[in-house]
Amino acid sequence: MSETPATPASALTGELKDFGPLTVQPVRDALYRRLGPVEARKRLAARFPGGSAREEIDRRSLAMKDRGESGETGPTVVQQIVEEMGKEG
Repeated sequence: MSETPATPASALTGELKDFGPLTVQPVRDALYRRLGPVEARKRLAARFPGGSAREEIDRRSLAMKDRGESGETGPTVVQQIVEEMGKEG
């Protein structure tokens, strides 16, 4: 049985690389901590009916990269999404 590798920090700060589901797991985990699992799942299902935030993370990461932002001086893409979803209701 193989272990899942740790999520590289660059996967959370806007670099575009394919790290598989490890890239989107922090969104779910952060929302679970912030809202509880039931509310987090409801909001995730409403916002990402296809079951993945990957396209949104990639889109925002590319936009940040195009603006010359690295995510190191401001909120990361994951933090932005979590903050926005925490305010929805």
